[in-house]
Amino acid sequence: HESGVEYCKTLQNEGYIVVSHDYRLGLKNQKYIGVANVKVIENAILLAVEDLYAVVKYLIDYQRELLIDTSKIILIGTSAGAITSLQADYMICRKMDLVKELPASFRFAGVVAFSGAIFSREGKADYLIPPAPTFFLHGIEDKLVKYNKIQLFNMGMFGSKALVKRFEKFGYPYQIYRYKKLGHEVATLLLHSLNETLCFIDAYVLNRANKHIDTTIFDPTISRSNLGQIKPSDMSKFLE
Repeated sequence: HESGVEYCKTLQNEGYIVVSHDYRLGLKNQKYIGVANVKVIENAILLAVEDLYAVVKYLIDYQRELLIDTSKIILIGTSAGAITSLQADYMICRKMDLVKELPASFRFAGVVAFSGAIFSREGKADYLIPPAPTFFLHGIEDKLVKYNKIQLFNMGMFGSKALVKRFEKFGYPYQIYRYKKLGHEVATLLLHSLNETLCFIDAYVLNRANKHIDTTIFDPTISRSNLGQIKPSDMSKFLE
């Protein structure tokens, strides 16, 4: 996507080494996406995380040749990419099997998630070790990736509101922008929120601030779009 390319180039101009990766689309050709096929949704998320871990392993294996510091890897994602980023950090903190290809001591330095969530079978997100400092950006009216959660017994998708409650309870560093009157449009705000993202990286990653910043935003300059009305059941037409 053009805006994504521009975003990566802008970060590069700020002095960051940027790696953009692709991942398998586990929901492709699915006619219905919803609570009736949770296993398909879970598998799609795990495929994306597995592909992300493969990229991270490559960066670790070749860090000397690439001249990078792999102790400062920051994940930035929107929508499905935000889910993948949050899930990847969560699974490391849960010490799950999929993580075994990475060094046992590896941790992400930060996560920036535009309209993201995690899938859990353990009920509330239960981090066994502290997660990376995380910047959540989410539309309160998001119908596609729920701002709060969708839960059936212990299984569910937990959005930014639910995750921040856990971060707050256990003192994990985070920042959240809660966008009023917006839905999934927030997933398109990469460039719009660039300065805020750079400030987050500087404070939380480079200077290791242990802060909780909670901001509710109403910005009438951000245009509402059809993206804000998309529901999970509408997704099949976008993945054909």
